[in-house]
Amino acid sequence: KETLIVMKGKLFKQFKYEFEGTLSGTSSTMNNSFVEYERNEHWGIKFGQFKEPILWEETTSTLWRDFPEKSIATKLAPSRDIGVQIQGKFFKKVLGYELGYFNGSGKNAADGNDDKDYAARLTLFPFVNDKESVLNKLQVFGFGPRGTRDNTTPANFSTTDTGLTFLTFNGSVREIGDFNRDGGGAVWAKGPLSFKGEFISQRV
Repeated sequence: KETLIVMKGKLFKQFKYEFEGTLSGTSSTMNNSFVEYERNEHWGIKFGQFKEPILWEETTSTLWRDFPEKSIATKLAPSRDIGVQIQGKFFKKVLGYELGYFNGSGKNAADGNDDKDYAARLTLFPFVNDKESVLNKLQVFGFGPRGTRDNTTPANFSTTDTGLTFLTFNGSVREIGDFNRDGGGAVWAKGPLSFKGEFISQRV
């Protein structure tokens, strides 16, 4: 049995904080632990451990998940890592940006990577200011993280929640050198109807 403990709030209207951990028996795991400063809608900064700005499905609350399992795409994208990120929106919140600099070692992991990871995501909300439009909630985004791997073993592929492994790499398979991930997608929701689609490619 797992117990989720969350503490979050806001100070002086511009500072936000969140600490989220999981207790399971006698062990504990820290998920989110970050502080965020929002100067205005154009820019803010976040630092600590949080999800990298890549896949929409990975960075969105599970409350909005349509299926019991996350998609296979989340296996190609990093989730939580330790780093710093700047973010904001321009043109009356039509264009959003997120730029991050991360350890590249993953959640609760020591910094064992010589070169850091970079992540960027741009999101377009073309009809956000037209409150009467059926496309008011439409968002279209693209992302392009970059990084380096120092002779690491690629993770096996398994279902995200049940943990059923369906692809295992031979021990001799290694990730060495620069890697690039590119992708994008679109999300739209109107009442009980929604459309969500995204893709990601990886090259090492």
